[in-house]
Amino acid sequence: MADAKSILAPWAHAWREEHVTKELQTLINLANWDLYYGPTLPGDSDETADYPGFTTACKRIADALDDLPSSLYVDDQSSDCYSESEPEPEECPTCEGTGTPESNGQVDDDGEDLECPDCCGRGQFEPGEYWRFDRRDLKVAIVGKELAGYV
Repeated sequence: MADAKSILAPWAHAWREEHVTKELQTLINLANWDLYYGPTLPGDSDETADYPGFTTACKRIADALDDLPSSLYVDDQSSDCYSESEPEPEECPTCEGTGTPESNGQVDDDGEDLECPDCCGRGQFEPGEYWRFDRRDLKVAIVGKELAGYV
């Protein structure tokens, strides 16, 4: 069975591709460096010359992450099925949610209608297993565990 990090990684990669600019990625990298090694930045380059400092960088990163969903649900069987709303039961198409097959006159020994063979009389299919990730988990996937505590 896959772990949460590997389940969320493809989503995080796609979200970064769509929402994280080169400048923001540089800011994330420099803030992580600053967090681990202090304000002495690596090398002398144009990227490090514009670094605003850890507090301001965290504020800018947090502002950029405002578009993150509050929750993300991922299908356990197919980790590429993402939804921002909780999966709900689906109505059985055979019995149209009634739990009994179309009126075909078949009854059991007690005179009761037979159960739908597809949904076993429930009228619906429960969603499969899924993972629920909250906003904190999504921030960790985008900027890293330690930096996520500051943004």
